[in-house]
Amino acid sequence: KDDVTRLLVANTLSKMTNSAPDVVRGVHVRVVPLALYGKHSADQTEKDVWEVVWLELGVSDQSAVLLHLKEISTLATQSLSSTSWPHRIQGANTLAATATLLGSNYPPQELVANVDRLLNSTTGRTFPGKSAILAALSKFLTAPKRTCLSDLGLEEGNVVGVFLREAKKKDPDYVSQVMRAFGDLLLGVEVGDYWDQIWEICSAHLMPKEDQEEDEGEESKEKRKKTETFTIQSVVQESAVLLIGVGWRVCRNKPERISALCEFLAGNMRICTWKIQITMLCSIQHVLHSFLLPPKTDSTQTITPVSLDPPTKQGVYETLLPAVLRCVDDTKHVSVRGLALKLTFLILNSCKDQEVQMRGEVVREVLVHVRDQVSMESNHNLKAQGIEIVTLLEKSFS
Repeated sequence: KDDVTRLLVANTLSKMTNSAPDVVRGVHVRVVPLALYGKHSADQTEKDVWEVVWLELGVSDQSAVLLHLKEISTLATQSLSSTSWPHRIQGANTLAATATLLGSNYPPQELVANVDRLLNSTTGRTFPGKSAILAALSKFLTAPKRTCLSDLGLEEGNVVGVFLREAKKKDPDYVSQVMRAFGDLLLGVEVGDYWDQIWEICSAHLMPKEDQEEDEGEESKEKRKKTETFTIQSVVQESAVLLIGVGWRVCRNKPERISALCEFLAGNMRICTWKIQITMLCSIQHVLHSFLLPPKTDSTQTITPVSLDPPTKQGVYETLLPAVLRCVDDTKHVSVRGLALKLTFLILNSCKDQEVQMRGEVVREVLVHVRDQVSMESNHNLKAQGIEIVTLLEKSFS
């Protein structure tokens, strides 16, 4: 229906829940799905009214959704097939809310049915807000806390293939949101080795495009100038950096590929804006955790630490440290400095525990940078972190 009719229905039900609660209670099977669906409207006025209706119903979120899940799914599914983009987004967000509320209590049969509906809704052209469908799909697949998609009876290739396909679309804002949803999926579910596809998609946004032909004259000089001043600063580039870090966990051949990845991340740190430097540090942290985490202690840990020989570890540490120290030197942004100091300590402490030898000039460089940070640091917590690193260096690397 049109927006006016929808708002009229919301206001009418709001007054009924206030003045005739017994009547409304008798038709909960219809009102609860409508209220949950309305809470995810794109229209803020309509959304606020439905929020009031939901509160006045006086129901427990989880129990109400579980009791009326079939009706909610039917309503949201009808919305997914709507010709209206806002309605399709509203349907996807409603389904995502049911996955968040129910989590591992989601009935398996209904969960698989809703995943299939969302997968089918990803086909066709890209429309504003379509990323909500991918985000809902990611929430459905990670909410049950299962370790692999086969536990749901789903074909892994079909599910992952949807994210890989959508991440290749041309709309940068949409691709950015797809990458974020895909990253959430990889964090919560074990999948096969899709590293090559992830690398191909992400690296395309993080490297300057090569000229198809070698031109001459001023035009050629201008192209070279643009390549030389290439900067990682856009939202889609930030998402690509993060997906590289998260996606690294699915690589099944880490020992042979980790050195090239670390060189890529360290090299790109020089051409990032400070906001993306934080994301770059997060990606580096994911890479380090791939071989520094302890062995699995429970079924919720979805990453298996890889074994690296000492020379490879030394190479990884010595490649990443200059990039991390670059952020230690950032005097303007506390968040950048804080994460960089954390990673510096992680690397040095790991070297000490695993008896990995680093070249003397690398140790001296770290010492110089961190001492400078300590001498100028105004934040007491970061100053303490710096002192801890200096102490570790003087005791274990002298």
